[in-house]
Order: sequence, then structure tokens, then C-alpha cells
Amino acid sequence: ALPNNLPSQLTTFVGRDDEIARVKELLREARLVTLVGPGGTGKTRLSLQVAADLVETFPQGVWFVELTAVESPDEMVPAIAEALRFNISTIASQLSPKHQLMDYLTQRSCLLVMDNFEHLIEGAGLITELMQHAPGVRFLVTSRERLNLREEWTFDLGGMSYPQNGRDSKKVYSGLHLFNDRAQQVDDEFVLSKTVEPHAVRICQLMDGSPLGIELAAAWVATLPCSEIVREIEKNLDFVVSTMRDIPQRHRSLRAVFEHSWRLLSEEQRVGFQRLSVFRGGFSRQAAEEVAGVNLPVLAEFMSKSLIRQSGEGRYDVHGLLRQYAQEQLNLNSEEQSAIKERHSRYFACFLQERRDALDREQMPQIRDEIRPDISNLKEAVNHAFRIWEEVEALGFMRDFCAFYRATNYHEGLDVLRKISRGLRDDGIKIELGSPRATVLLGITAFECAFESSLGSTEHEDLAEKILPILRESELTYELAICLLALGCYRILGSDYSEAIDYLTESTSLLETFNDLFGLATSLSWLGWTFYEMGDNDRAGKIFQEAYALCKREHSSLGQAYTLSKLGTWADARHEFEKALGYHQKAQAIFIEFNDVAGQGYALSRMSLSAWGMGDFKGALSFGNTGLERFESIGHRWGINTSCCRIGFAEVGLGKFESAESHFRRALELATENQFPAIVSYAIIGIAAVWNHQKHYAGAAQLLGFAKSQKTTPALYKYLADLEIAKLEADLSPEQLQVGLSKGSKTDFEQLVRAVQLEKI
Repeated sequence: ALPNNLPSQLTTFVGRDDEIARVKELLREARLVTLVGPGGTGKTRLSLQVAADLVETFPQGVWFVELTAVESPDEMVPAIAEALRFNISTIASQLSPKHQLMDYLTQRSCLLVMDNFEHLIEGAGLITELMQHAPGVRFLVTSRERLNLREEWTFDLGGMSYPQNGRDSKKVYSGLHLFNDRAQQVDDEFVLSKTVEPHAVRICQLMDGSPLGIELAAAWVATLPCSEIVREIEKNLDFVVSTMRDIPQRHRSLRAVFEHSWRLLSEEQRVGFQRLSVFRGGFSRQAAEEVAGVNLPVLAEFMSKSLIRQSGEGRYDVHGLLRQYAQEQLNLNSEEQSAIKERHSRYFACFLQERRDALDREQMPQIRDEIRPDISNLKEAVNHAFRIWEEVEALGFMRDFCAFYRATNYHEGLDVLRKISRGLRDDGIKIELGSPRATVLLGITAFECAFESSLGSTEHEDLAEKILPILRESELTYELAICLLALGCYRILGSDYSEAIDYLTESTSLLETFNDLFGLATSLSWLGWTFYEMGDNDRAGKIFQEAYALCKREHSSLGQAYTLSKLGTWADARHEFEKALGYHQKAQAIFIEFNDVAGQGYALSRMSLSAWGMGDFKGALSFGNTGLERFESIGHRWGINTSCCRIGFAEVGLGKFESAESHFRRALELATENQFPAIVSYAIIGIAAVWNHQKHYAGAAQLLGFAKSQKTTPALYKYLADLEIAKLEADLSPEQLQVGLSKGSKTDFEQLVRAVQLEKI
């Protein structure tokens, strides 16, 4: 079977043959089909059945994106990426998560099933953008509301069929079929006899054919005869036809089922079920017992009554509408509500704290996968802690919460922190010592700045400067270290290396007193990079080695891989290519073990450079091509650009000048489009190398003069330019060479790129 992540279904799929056929027909004609209908009409189950039927139609797979736990449109990109098993790069790439996702999907032919979209309507434009960038991707959306996009085709899904004015013996009624199937699940002796069938028909009518309503009613067959189920539901018909403004007309039959189900629960079951409504995005058996006091036998009872369902191995969830109803019941008792929210928050704080240290070490992938399903619970718990707990306790929870995102996803973490800090400010909390909850907001802001600066943005640099003196006056030493780290990164981005060294030296010194391996290694790496940028390779190398030794001693496998990669790049810059190749190969082995595709792409691309420096042009070409494949598989723009240049230089070494120039021109076009100035210089130096061999000496000199004059051209690339200039000295007089170099140094960027593209140099 072709790749997919469709969840296995624990019950049989009943009916809907005509609907399935029509939706599949629509998907052949349109790229965006939305199943629209009220809650409980079976939109999700129908979409999964259609998707399962179409698995073999899409070469790059059929992918189910569950949006129930996605709280805002900003979180849709990470949710889609996670469903696709695509790892958004938070360190290696300068692109936003959305553009990384767009690049990943560009050449793919796949179906994305976007489930439960109704609360994210404002973000529907994302689908349009993805469709524009990825012509081979189709979307099947389920929603209670149309997306109102021009490209959208809608399919209105109503209830299942049932007799309304007498039974037609020739017709198969899917609603009755579903009731019979689910009733037999709970009572294997159940028979839809002639005496029972009228009551079953009445149940289907009361439920308006809603699959959810029918299934919930059928679950009681093991306890009550169908006639009594009908009577219990009919007692609530006045409620069903209620004209209350906040109850949509189409939901009233489901509300009757909820009320009916609630009344037939014991008091103990009611308490347990309403407590389960505190969870977001599902829960484990352990969490249910410790937070809600619901043990395994009670969970089994809830499952038998279709009140909860299994959502994965060892996890459960409550249907969204049922959870809302249970939450209403919990809210009626404010004291109980507060107690359960507190238990929920305490449980997940402990859950995260127990896994905190492992996030920095070799167990990180397993721990990440343990934590990820409960991220919505963690967000809810953190928000509660920030507003209710003592500030010292809340800060501890925040540190662990930030550690998770720092180790897994900077982009998502930054978005979450911004929402939290915005919410606290909206509540009137100020960044002032002595102000209530000020220390919590200070801590969040420090991490917010650290995340942002690591992603290459300086939007909140002034804010970091503002909170620095306040943090110095406070007792928040750890948050002070994080703020200093952020300011050091900001200064590097602004090329203010002197201040960067001061900030990062102090940050490193403070972090050495805390049990924060990742923070310390990050601070050391940035400090080393500062010296590297300044040309102090000896100092940079010592610090990179220190960072690597730290990661090795503390068993941080990925930390070792990335510091090895820095050591390799540092060795390449010193022209110690054989040594550099060894570093890159060691890093590559770890990246393969951890299935880090971006890391593999980087290692292979850098191995190509090292092999080129050693004169092994065949090896350089092989590494470059494989690295390009890795980057293209995930749509990594920077990596694709760089790999094209690596390949080009390898081809120049092999005398394949036409192919080399083609790769350099591709890199130049992409780098110009994506605004990667360093790679623009790299590609231009490559074209100059080709022209040098083709005896276009004057043009080569002009290109090299331009590249050498650019502040954004890294030292390593300037070294490559110097090699080509040395070759020109044999073919041009000193005066001719100087004229060409000078002309290039004075040429406008856009003018030169245009001239190269038009071959007018």
C-alpha cells in the first residue's frame, strides 16, 4: 500500500454507498471538496472511508490531519506537517514553517483530509496558498461551515436514511442498518425483529438520522429494551424543539441524546465523565485516573456507552460535542471545576518535569513522541498555572514547557509563547517588579526573545534590552541568562561582535550553574560562532570543541551531531578538508540514526565540499547529488541552493562545464528569488570558475570582483574566489585584472545578476 496515516477503524462502516461514490467523483473533478454538515452526521468517518478507497490513487499518499486540538489558524501548519511526518526545521532553515511546508508539497501528488475545520475558518486561506504552490495536492475537508473559497466544492452531508412515512421493503435504510449493527455489538442476541423495528425506526427519527445519535442510543440496548429507550428520549422532545438562541436547530436531536445519556448514568459516572471534559486532545489511562478519578473499569463503561472512544494506543478521547456538554455540567459546580483544573495542571507539570532532562539527551525522540500527544493538555495546564499558582512554581513549569519546544520546534514554541504573553498583557499584567504576576511575564518574555533570535529575527530586540535591567534587579538568574543569550544572538545578527561576546560570555557563565545542557551548549556555540565570524578561528575552534565535549559527556546525540557539523565547517574554513570530512561523516551517522533528513542533507552537502577540497571530484559529485536528493525530499530551499553549487564545483573539477554552469545558474536564480545573498555570491563565483575555463577572462574577473566586495560573502567563499583570481593572473595583465575586479566591485547587485542571466558580461 502507498503511504498513509489513516487511523484504523474499530467498528464496521455502514451504508453511505451513494455518498462515497459522489464524493469520490467530486475529488476527480475538484481539488478542494468540503463535507459540510452538523456535528454527529458522520463527516469524519465518511471522509476516512473515501480516503481509504483512494489510497492507491495518490503516489505520495493519503494523510489525515486531525484539527480538533488545533486551537488557532496559526497552529495548522505544524499540524499538517506532523500528519505528513515532515519535520519542520527550526535551526537549519531560515524559512517560515509555512514556506517549508509549501516547498515540501510542491512536487507531491497526495490527498490531505482536513478534519474538523469549523473553528479555523479564518485560516482557510492557507488551503488556497497550498493549492497554488502544490498543484498535485487535493483536499477533502470536513466542517460544520463552508470555507467560502472560490475553488471549494461542497457536499452537504445529512443524516442516514430511515423510514419516514412507512417502510419501503425494497429499500435499504442505512440508519436502521447502523442501529442494528451497533446494537449487536453490545448485545450479540439482539435481533431487529418486527416488534422491535418500529421502535428502532422511531429512534432513528428522533435522532434525525444522525450516526452519532443512533450509535449512542444503540449502546443502551444491553440495558434497556428499545421501547424504553424511545420513551426516555421522547420525554425530552420539548427540549429538542427548544427555540433557545444558542442551540442550532440541527443540533437539538443530539442534545436530547446527551441529556438522555446523562440521566441514565450513575452519580459516580456523571462526576467522572464531567471531570474528563478538562482534557484537551485526549488523555491516557493514567491521566484519567489521576486527574479525574476515572479508573479502567469506568473507562470501559464509558466506551460501552459510546461516551468515549480509543484514539490511539493507550489513549482515549471524548467526542467534541459530548465533551462540551460534560463541561457545561462541570461548570455548574465552580468549586469542583477549580479543583479539577488544578489537578489537571499539577499532573501535567509533573508529567513534563519527569521527562525534562531526557529532552536534552539521546532519548529525546522517544520522549518527544511521548509528550507530543498531550501538547494541548500542556498548553491548558500552563495557562492555568500562570494565572493561579505561586509565581515560583509557575516559573518552574514554564522552564520545562519552554525546554520541550526548544528541543523540538522553535517556530511553534515562539507562536505559543507569544499567545501566552499577549494573554497575560491583556489581563493587565505589566513587566514591572512588584506588579502581580510580573515575574511570570518576565520569564516568558525572556524565552520569547531567545526563541526569536535563534530564528534570525530581531523584532523584539528592544524588548530584550528593556527587561535586562529588570531581570538584573530580580532573583530570576536563569531567565537573566536566557535574556543575555537572546541579546548575544541579536548582536551577532547585527554584526556587533564586541557586545555579542560580552552578552554570551555572561550567559554561558550563568548557565553553567544550572542543569540546562541544551542552553549551555547553545550559548557556547553562539559564542564560538561570534569568534568564527570575526576570523578568530583558533578561539572559535576551542569553544566548538568545548560544546562538543559537553554534549558527548551528557549523552546528547543530536547535540553531538550538530556540534560535529560546526567543527567540520570550521575545519573546512581552515582548508583541513580531510579532517572536516571525518567530522561530517560522524555527524551523518547520527543524523541517519535519528532520521534527521535535514541534518543528513547538511552533512552530505558539506562532505561534498570537503571531498572537493581533497581533489576527489567524483566523491564530491556523489555526495552533492545525494545531499540534493535529501533536501529536495523535504523542500529545503537553502539546502537545494547550496547543493547545486557543491555539484557545480565538483563538475568543474571533472570538466563538465556545461552541466556545472546549469547548476550554478539554477542556484543563482533560486538564491536571488529567496534572498540568500551568501549563496548568490557562491553561485556567481561558480559561474566565474566556468568562465575561467571557457577563457571568458574579463567576465570572470568582474564576477569575482563583485563577490569579493560583498560583506555577506563568507570567508570560505572568498577563498574560492581567490583561487580563481590566482588562475586569472596567468591570462590577464595586472592592469586588466584590476580593471575587471574593480568594475565588479562597483556593480549594482540587481544589475550584475540581470547581466549574468542575460549573458551580457
